[in-house]
Amino acid sequence: MTHYYRLCLEGYGGDSAYIKLNKEAYDYWTKRQKESDEDPLLDYVLESEDVYAFSTVPESADFLLPTDKWDDADERNRWQECKSIIARQQGIDYRSCNLTVEEVPGNLNEVTYSIPIVKSILLQDYAQDFPTMLNKTVLEDTESHYMLQVYSSEKGVFFDSIFSSLNKFDPSKLHFNIKEYFNGDYIVESIVYDNEVLKSNPPNILTRGVSVSTWKSR
Repeated sequence: MTHYYRLCLEGYGGDSAYIKLNKEAYDYWTKRQKESDEDPLLDYVLESEDVYAFSTVPESADFLLPTDKWDDADERNRWQECKSIIARQQGIDYRSCNLTVEEVPGNLNEVTYSIPIVKSILLQDYAQDFPTMLNKTVLEDTESHYMLQVYSSEKGVFFDSIFSSLNKFDPSKLHFNIKEYFNGDYIVESIVYDNEVLKSNPPNILTRGVSVSTWKSR
């Protein structure tokens, strides 16, 4: 008998770009941040397409300028398209998301009822009973001494999948591949059940705000 299940991850996550900075850019923006009651670096990142607003930024610190000689040097890139991005991630942090699993009818286009199996439990807590449920890897920084993170904070359902199995749901067959990023975020990269990677419907999320932070990598 074929069983159908719906798995959801809901909570907090976001869209991040980790951008390599040179020392001049790091020093310049660190100083500007300390001298201002506002957030000049965030203004620069969010309003980068306003060519004239940041005309006083020295070229060595103007990291959103295009680097390709064929690009228009008078127009900056959006932060999502920065040429110095080391890594990009978009997803949910396993420490701040709830897992829901329910059995649903075979007609996947009309889910008229469901049988709860896992009722909105914090994934971090649920996984404590299953030693192999979380598969963690670490993304090492080998490129930059100085780094900037642009983080678009989001909330909602990041993962929503319906899958089938010939057997009853077995949590020991459920595995989450999680990657630790440079600043300590643990993002769920993929979900596997019974050796099959689950496919998700588009996320249903809301953006809560954008922030920036800088640090020395090593």
